Amino acid sequence: MQSEDSPVFGNPCSSHGSGSVVVNECDGDYHHDSRRGVLEWQLPLIDVSNKSGSMEFSAPGRPNDFYPVQVQFVSKTLYCDMRVVNVVSVDDESPVKHSLNTYLIVDKYEVI
Repeated sequence: MQSEDSPVFGNPCSSHGSGSVVVNECDGDYHHDSRRGVLEWQLPLIDVSNKSGSMEFSAPGRPNDFYPVQVQFVSKTLYCDMRVVNVVSVDDESPVKHSLNTYLIVDKYEVI
């Protein structure tokens, strides 16, 4: 994507085992919800100058406890440059005043 995409969330830790989650390094913000056994990670901005982020953590559990990773994001930039050029009345094809807001919203994205 070429412009600002914000925010990005992930839950790379769904460990329900005993012990605590230790985050060693993190770009952005994180929150450990121990009741749900989820580590939520948020990157506030992804754009041309800030293309990636990383988080390093330790947590008890088996490898399968950490998958699937669920990711959610919203972007004001679409994958293709589609636009509504004109809006016209069905009755007489006269121009209709309009505005346009575009967003790319992901319904489901998982790393399995």
